Amino acid sequence: MSIAPGTASAIASVEALNRPPGFVNLHPDVSINYQLNRWLSAMTPQALTDVAEVAARVSTYDQFIGEFLALAGKLLAQGRRRDAAFCLRAADFFLPADDERKTPTRTRFLELVREVYGIGPGQYEPSPTPVVCSRPRGWAGPTGAAC
Repeated sequence: MSIAPGTASAIASVEALNRPPGFVNLHPDVSINYQLNRWLSAMTPQALTDVAEVAARVSTYDQFIGEFLALAGKLLAQGRRRDAAFCLRAADFFLPADDERKTPTRTRFLELVREVYGIGPGQYEPSPTPVVCSRPRGWAGPTGAAC
């Protein structure tokens, strides 16, 4: 799928990089631009330059995935674990469900996020939600599985 080739570099300009934090126009595809900004909100301010450079050179979703996987590796090598984690999340978002890279990318993202934010095993894991059943007296209707 194409992303308007040749138009991203004009948008990911020096002017965009010098703006204060907030929504930045990095890509002409509004959906991709939104996703880039969403991930940037969880990254360090330093990541804006990295993400803008990637946005300027991608014109397909496959390129987008490859560039963000490569950037994640580069940032990990630099010790920028938080930024690397969200680059993995960016790639994961666009990976098709049947792509063999999907599960390892998602797993590595979760490992890094848990490490960066100090989330230990068992924290924030799914747990049963308590259910309170309330029926009027003499209820003869169907009963739910939880009641």
